[in-house]
Amino acid sequence: MGMIQFLRKYWYDSGASLAAYMALTIPILVGSIGMATDVGMSYLVRARLQGALDAAALATAAATSSGDADIGEKLDAYFEANYPPEKIGVPYDLDFTDSDEALQVSAMARYNTMFVRVLGIDEINIAASTTITRAVRGIEAVLVLDNTGSMSNNNNIQKLRDAAETFVNTLYDRAGEDEEYVKIGIVPYSSTVNVGRYGLGLNPDGSAYGDPFVTLPNGVTYNSNCGGSSTSRWCGCVLAENYPGDVEEFENNVGAYLYRTCSYSNWTKAWTCTVQSTPNRYCPPPITPLTSDREVLLDAIDDLRADGNTLGNFGMIWGYRVVSPEFPFEEGAAWDDYIWRKAVVMMTDGDNTIGNSSFYSAYGWGAMHGISTADINDRFEEVCALLRSQGVLVYTIVFTSGINEATKDMYRACATTSNMYYYAPSGDDLEEAFEKIARELSNLHVSN
Repeated sequence: MGMIQFLRKYWYDSGASLAAYMALTIPILVGSIGMATDVGMSYLVRARLQGALDAAALATAAATSSGDADIGEKLDAYFEANYPPEKIGVPYDLDFTDSDEALQVSAMARYNTMFVRVLGIDEINIAASTTITRAVRGIEAVLVLDNTGSMSNNNNIQKLRDAAETFVNTLYDRAGEDEEYVKIGIVPYSSTVNVGRYGLGLNPDGSAYGDPFVTLPNGVTYNSNCGGSSTSRWCGCVLAENYPGDVEEFENNVGAYLYRTCSYSNWTKAWTCTVQSTPNRYCPPPITPLTSDREVLLDAIDDLRADGNTLGNFGMIWGYRVVSPEFPFEEGAAWDDYIWRKAVVMMTDGDNTIGNSSFYSAYGWGAMHGISTADINDRFEEVCALLRSQGVLVYTIVFTSGINEATKDMYRACATTSNMYYYAPSGDDLEEAFEKIARELSNLHVSN
């Protein structure tokens, strides 16, 4: 018998048994694949459910206080924004328990099966829960505040003082006896930033001198914000490092500012000239490093004043340096210290401007170094990205109604999320924004 005849005979003889075998195994195989699909989909639904629940609970706890009548309404709105049932196709039930200490939230979703319903399983119940602790622990927040000349309009600088005081008092009032876990720094900025005079003559690797301050010759005067004309003082304002140094960690290469008083003949030993501007011109109040002393912070806020142009990028990079644990401000916790949450709140009332040749700033006279407003905006965005890359929560506030849409978009993009951007056209709106941010920063952490 040939091979072909043998195979044909085998097929006819065993066909029935093979058919029976296939009839038994194919449903099992299809059922296994279907079960794996339904189980996998249920895990995906649970992941989405937990993520939406965490986000909704955090947002609700930040926006409410214990006992508020609208907690349930806000919780539903935040949850549905992150978990739209019409898109996911999975109905859910939401429940919560509120107290002074915590907000506990749970959700139950029902996944309608596609394959295992042939086994009598029509749906899979999926549960998720989260607890948001209402307490303040380990906050390091830096306020980067616009002190430019336009803030003198409509007494806006006083409105900023009021709003910043509300921020400070809200955080400390909510902290109660845990004030040591709240550290706040303040970076006033305009055309430059004032790092404080304590650093004059400082060489971190050298020996300390008793009096490092330099006295200038009698008769040399220049306009400044040190408190009038000065013959011997440096206010503490600094020039920007060359790019990319002005968007990075601070390099330990400090040096004295040398300004040229005037030209004179070598044989003349006495001269008089007036220098109109140095880094002291448009110099804002000094930076307040991170501190838990509420009174020190409130005094610094009272000293805010309006003068100069807007260099938001320069304010932001020094905000980064204040919250950083690295030199020159080393009060901040380590980047990887999970106990502390770091945040920067950036506020402006205008578009970035480098100024013309009559304005002295961190970049010198006007655009003498070839710096344009577009460059300033680009560097601002780089600093925002640097902060976010370190896990710093970035909040932005645009104050008053005269700012163009491009600037609003830039500040919205700078914030960690779009919900952390605030547009405040009035003084009341500004104070409300600062209060909301302070409440949110009251260490709302997820514990499962």
